[in-house]
Amino acid sequence: MVSVHDGERDGARQADAAYARCWADLRRAMDRTLGGHTTIVDSRELSVTRMTHADRDSLWPSLDTMPAFLAERFAALSREQAARPGPDGSLSPVEQCWHLADLEREGFGVRIRRLLAHEDPYLPDFDGARVARERDYRSRSLLVGIQAFREARAANLALLRSLAPAQWTRTGTQEGVGRVALGDLPRMMAEHDESHRAEIEAWGRSR
Repeated sequence: MVSVHDGERDGARQADAAYARCWADLRRAMDRTLGGHTTIVDSRELSVTRMTHADRDSLWPSLDTMPAFLAERFAALSREQAARPGPDGSLSPVEQCWHLADLEREGFGVRIRRLLAHEDPYLPDFDGARVARERDYRSRSLLVGIQAFREARAANLALLRSLAPAQWTRTGTQEGVGRVALGDLPRMMAEHDESHRAEIEAWGRSR
């Protein structure tokens, strides 16, 4: 006989595995953005001229529309449907929305502002699995999560679009990653979005 506690532990393990996959996807995105040098914090210089103005402009549309994508896919779901995990234990819709919202505010948002405010700052990791456990995403409102992500994304994009050319070259050291430049963040954000779009599409096909 399986106890309630066994079921809770299984659910927690599935959630941890889902966030581990999310982190792996984000690391692969960083590898592509930073040319593969994402695990070394040493004296190697980071090139900060990879993305041109045109490159960044090409990313704004997908970054702008990610909140609308969430609303289109999820807004009509019942509370029960919103908390249902995806295939192979991937994140449920409400977990997707709150993970994106909190990462946007406490991950990308904090990094952008620290890189602008400080010379060569240290950028702590955002532990998505720990945050999800502590904040119990599945008990939260999906619509509030979508709105939180929409507001955080709009604030980050407004700040990024206001930068002077020289500010894109500001650099820091991200925990577990190494040297990053402000100019790398839009692509990291876009790559992370794409991994979640793929998960969400897979969730929709599995219904």
